[in-house]
Amino acid sequence: MKRLFFSALILCVLGIGAVQAQNLNKGSGLLSLGTGFFNGFSVNASYDFGLIDEWGPGIFTVGGFVGYVNHIDNGKSVALTPRATYRYAVDEFWEVYGTFMWGLLVGDYNSIFMASTIGARFNITKNFSLFAEMGPTYNNNYTLFMLGINLTL
Repeated sequence: MKRLFFSALILCVLGIGAVQAQNLNKGSGLLSLGTGFFNGFSVNASYDFGLIDEWGPGIFTVGGFVGYVNHIDNGKSVALTPRATYRYAVDEFWEVYGTFMWGLLVGDYNSIFMASTIGARFNITKNFSLFAEMGPTYNNNYTLFMLGINLTL
């Protein structure tokens, strides 16, 4: 995990001068692949589609989230949920956002999955970025400190 963190940090520092950022626009998509930890381990993927860009200074996206979690207390499960996100581009490098998800957690531990997160995305190139998210989940049944990569489509 330390190697992943330091590799991402080095990429961020080296990529600052070469960024030709593409902030998310209405009609564009963002594919995210990540890993999470805290009370377990997860791998996840999400897709966000730029839906409304007339909401003040940011953009509203909708999409979906799927993730596999091996939770310390509750066993293994898969999360399937729609995802709504409000994104604000701070500058050409940084974006901050908040999400809301509500769906199913199926497996050893079946339940409703609800989460809200805050996150940040750092653009490395025009179509590649790094992200970090964190936030609470309903019943604390999913790991929700995530790090990963984004591909702008």
